[in-house]
Amino acid sequence: SLRTLEQLRSRLGAGPESAGMMAIGCRGAPCTGAGARIHPLTGAPLPELTHAEWEARQVAALHAGATVLTGRDATEAALRTTDFAGVSLVHVAAHGYADADHPERSFIVLEPDCADAADDGLLLWREVAALDLDASLVVLAACRSADGSLAVGEGVTGLTQAFLHAGAACVLAALDDVPDAYAARFMTGFHQCLAGGAPPAAALRETRAVARAAGERWGASFVLVGDGTVPLPVGGPARQKLGRRGGYLVATVLVAALAVAVFLRRRT
Repeated sequence: SLRTLEQLRSRLGAGPESAGMMAIGCRGAPCTGAGARIHPLTGAPLPELTHAEWEARQVAALHAGATVLTGRDATEAALRTTDFAGVSLVHVAAHGYADADHPERSFIVLEPDCADAADDGLLLWREVAALDLDASLVVLAACRSADGSLAVGEGVTGLTQAFLHAGAACVLAALDDVPDAYAARFMTGFHQCLAGGAPPAAALRETRAVARAAGERWGASFVLVGDGTVPLPVGGPARQKLGRRGGYLVATVLVAALAVAVFLRRRT
């Protein structure tokens, strides 16, 4: 309810918080360096995201003290073992798969550990949900990462929900397949707005407006799930730590908006 949202927001803004940022860029290259990674469910080859690493470095450069994981450093194991304490902003540029029929099979494609055959490089839904995040915003620059199934009382159960479970207060994700090069440009503009102090919702609105003025249509594919009205510690005022449960509760108040968007898109 709006009353719940008001109560949770009243907990923000008092205490200091570190304004750390982490950017992950994964091309999706195979260990052999030749051929292509194969989608584990469809068997289709996954094209390399030639702009993903560039995107991660570009957005990280806009935030002081950012950590960047690209190439063979952008592994599933590295993300699962990262201490996210003080990391208020996480950006992931990679392939993603949100299974609308079986949300638990959704995943993000990261780099495999080529020395460990058991490490396939797939960060599964349950592994995302198990991350101990304290992020004000997670950006999923991955195709159809906002997709999922509609569950009564839950909204969209997909990758966005997994990050909310993990402790993110807000998630930016894509409803459609967005070209790699365009996503990199759009995300750079979005992060420029964030670094200037704009809250996520205002930053998305401004970046969309710039895209429309340039005649680009893909900006409408990106949506926010959660409370995008509070400025981030990165480039903005500090906010009090909410933790996993608080962040998830704030986010679920607004998650119905994404559910409606997905439902209407499927009807058309």
